[in-house]
Amino acid sequence: MNEETIKEIEKNDETYKRIVEELKKLSYNYSYRGTKYLAIAIYLLNQKKKNNLERDIYPIIANIYGKTAHNIKCNITNATSNMYMDCREEVIEKYFGVMLKPTPKYVIYEIMKKLNLSTTF
Repeated sequence: MNEETIKEIEKNDETYKRIVEELKKLSYNYSYRGTKYLAIAIYLLNQKKKNNLERDIYPIIANIYGKTAHNIKCNITNATSNMYMDCREEVIEKYFGVMLKPTPKYVIYEIMKKLNLSTTF
């Protein structure tokens, strides 16, 4: 998998487009790299049937973009923190069922559950 493959997925894959729409509902900002990495992580979790972000998914994304897995994780964490600050409280409460600051893993789980994707992690 490389950047060209990711660009093709972004343009043509319906599952990826649905993931992006869910992230937009939560006010994720696509000017942040972490938001794009998060969408890719959700997509890969579903496609690869892998269940460990740090061991299985972040290294794949890091390899695609020439970054470290730690950098991918930090970017996703920062995008999620910014989402929490930007998103209206009622949207977060409705989406997650409670008013809390979600972790990236919890966001991923809820999106996968809402889209009926594989949630085996």
